[in-house]
Amino acid sequence: MPKSSRRLWGVLILAISSSALADLPVVIIDAASLPYTLSPNNYANSPSKFSNSISNFSNSASNFKNSPSNFANSPNNFKNTRSGSNRLLQVGRYVGYYAENGAGVINFFSASGKRALYNPEGTSAVFTSAGSFAGVLGMDGSRGMSLALTPDGLKSFLLK
Repeated sequence: MPKSSRRLWGVLILAISSSALADLPVVIIDAASLPYTLSPNNYANSPSKFSNSISNFSNSASNFKNSPSNFANSPNNFKNTRSGSNRLLQVGRYVGYYAENGAGVINFFSASGKRALYNPEGTSAVFTSAGSFAGVLGMDGSRGMSLALTPDGLKSFLLK
């Protein structure tokens, strides 16, 4: 693993204070370069763990708290717009927004308002709306919070 990657993931903080989130940069990662504690090989980050699963109602798209029909998650909510405070930015370009559901799940929506990814309570892992591992949400000491997505995770997000 390159020294810069080791340093990046060496400062990743797993305890995430969702109230401290603001604009989130979206970066690309290789899941194979993640340390075991952050990798999908770790059961705590696995989609097969029920608390991470899309089958868990807390994470389900059918839960109104996770729906774009809920105004808090709507692209019409100012916080979720290009000028709002919940923006997802990839190389400075607005690609979507995130919204907390009030029950510990952070949902990530495309710019058009479709739910693409979610981060269940109790893990730094991020999953696609189909339930597969898509990356991690964490703190990089030099850059602040970031949403680090695998190429497949980014693809599933941008195609929504």
